[in-house]
Amino acid sequence: MLPRKATTLLLVTHRRIAHARMEPAAAACQVHSAPCPEEDDLPTLVEAAARLGGRLQGGVWLLIEDLFTQTLSLSPGAVRGLERTALEKALALESQVFSGLPPTESALAWEPLSSTEGTRREYWVAQVSRGDLDRLGSLVKDSGGRLLGVLHPGGLTAALSTSSGGDGSGWKRVELWRDVVTTVQAGPSGGAVSRVDRSDPHRWRSESGRDGTTEILIGIDGFDSIGKEYPEALDLGEEPALARWLTGWAKLLGAGGNGIPVVRPPPHPLPLSSAVAISAVILALTIGMCGLHHSWIRRAIDQTQTELEIARAPAQRSVRIRGEIEALEKQAAEIRDSIVKARAAAESLSMSRRLPSRLLKAIAAKCPPGVVVDGLDLTGDAAKVQGQCISPDLADRFAGELSHELQGDGFQVFAPLKRTAKGASSDDRYDFEIDLVSLSAGKPETPGRKEKK
Repeated sequence: MLPRKATTLLLVTHRRIAHARMEPAAAACQVHSAPCPEEDDLPTLVEAAARLGGRLQGGVWLLIEDLFTQTLSLSPGAVRGLERTALEKALALESQVFSGLPPTESALAWEPLSSTEGTRREYWVAQVSRGDLDRLGSLVKDSGGRLLGVLHPGGLTAALSTSSGGDGSGWKRVELWRDVVTTVQAGPSGGAVSRVDRSDPHRWRSESGRDGTTEILIGIDGFDSIGKEYPEALDLGEEPALARWLTGWAKLLGAGGNGIPVVRPPPHPLPLSSAVAISAVILALTIGMCGLHHSWIRRAIDQTQTELEIARAPAQRSVRIRGEIEALEKQAAEIRDSIVKARAAAESLSMSRRLPSRLLKAIAAKCPPGVVVDGLDLTGDAAKVQGQCISPDLADRFAGELSHELQGDGFQVFAPLKRTAKGASSDDRYDFEIDLVSLSAGKPETPGRKEKK
């Protein structure tokens, strides 16, 4: 099935890098490839692959040969009754034995493989460190694209050879990668299952018959002569084979990549500016609704008072109407209090938005030589400036300069807390903290301060 949107692939192997793009109506990928540069840094290699085909557009899939992948086997008792989250934790711990990646510092993707009743359960996993995943996502974004997922290039669950059977069944492919041998076996119903064995490809020997239904995919150097034994062998060092193979991946991933362990980037939190803007809009709507409600209640009070004058004769009715007026006036007073509180919240929100930029400008303008600011903690209407200085007097001077600079903006600056820096060989380096608070938040209490060494 052809993808409904354009599909972009970036390939990084030890032999080649490639930039492939498949348009929705196209039958094959447009591929730009080159020998892999002699670089050890993965983001640099991905960036080089991206440059081969121009600026990225839309969603991007990364096929990385150095991504950890493995078929894990667990006993039925170890997984019986486990929910998906618990099973993923168990697989992450099992994968750590082979990958060396702690579960808390990595992202894991997994797919269950078919198994019969009573046999061990098999899972195809892929794992990458969260740091690498974040850096790759930022690199793709800076290049104009959006990272959809990271996966190992081995295990394409589609036939590549024209002689693999017209009904899509009865074929088997062995893929040779660096430190990995992947076997893809077609099932009787036309589906395919991939299994990964982390072993030396140069020790591989085929166990299948040479009846033309077995495919060999060569992703590493050193197998130039295998084509004599297997005429259907595809060497990814050759452009036609590379283009055919990447087209298969583009079709599979463009259709969703079902059955493939793809490590997806985590959802990005809402940017602070957007969150503040949304909060301001909600606050404005709340104030407006309170104002409308107050106007409605005021009109209701006036109408009730008119009815009271008309119906003054019946005493019982008069008492009831007076009770309604008192209740409405109480509601009006509560809404007035809500409006006052909402306005105060609006002023506090405005101060919170202004505090970071004003404080950064003051720090940049008034930081004296010998003082280094290495931390800024913002909490509501308060802030804490952290840093180091070569003498306690410089911290006092810096606090005084900040107080003078910010006094017109309604901020109070407290005397700094100073202490000898950890690891300092003598009293030649001090840590300091300076607390600031907005006077609009109420009269602050001066915290106790003690200098420590």
